[in-house]
Amino acid sequence: MPAAPSSATITNAVPVADPAAPATSSTATATATATATATATATAIATPAAAAAAAGLCLDCGLCCNGVLFDMVELQPGDLAKALTAKGLKIKKKRWFRQPCAALCEGTLCALYLDRPVRCRAFECRTYKAVAGSELSAEQARDRIAEARRQVVEVESLLGQFDELQTGKPLAQRVANVLAGQHAAALEKPEGNHPPAMSGDIGRVLALEQEMARLSTFLDEHFRI
Repeated sequence: MPAAPSSATITNAVPVADPAAPATSSTATATATATATATATATAIATPAAAAAAAGLCLDCGLCCNGVLFDMVELQPGDLAKALTAKGLKIKKKRWFRQPCAALCEGTLCALYLDRPVRCRAFECRTYKAVAGSELSAEQARDRIAEARRQVVEVESLLGQFDELQTGKPLAQRVANVLAGQHAAALEKPEGNHPPAMSGDIGRVLALEQEMARLSTFLDEHFRI
């Protein structure tokens, strides 16, 4: 288990509109994944040194808590919604809470680490598991984290060009909202009758789509389970 803050989630961070509840199509997959992850953990750790190196990564990362990797966390048997609410989490329908996590503080620290939800305790990303299994060095893992952060900054920069500053929402949702708005605006104009400003927006929309797709692929390959 990571010795530093970690947060698991029920759904992958996919571009969706602001949902009122977790998508049920993702629930079964995430539940099975969490079970498989927990089962494989004991065999994944090759040596105490590798385990210690993996445990030190979380404080350098925080991507599974800050709305970049995932958009929500579903509570599990053993999680007490009332107690978690009292500690600051905004539990929806006593079942789930949105990312970025309200308990995330000072970049990568968890304000309720000792009392964190079951999924947060169980989640280990691909990079964590690779280091714990001696398949990847801690230095290589930190390079991956740095690259993910660099790509996030690029996406954030493009969002800023559309005056999108809602950092309290999951990154993929923010991107999806901007793209939906821009596509709707484009449909209001007859084909071939776009003013110069609209043409510039189209270029920025394409750049945002490409950067988000690139980031999502990178996260799928190196972090999501």
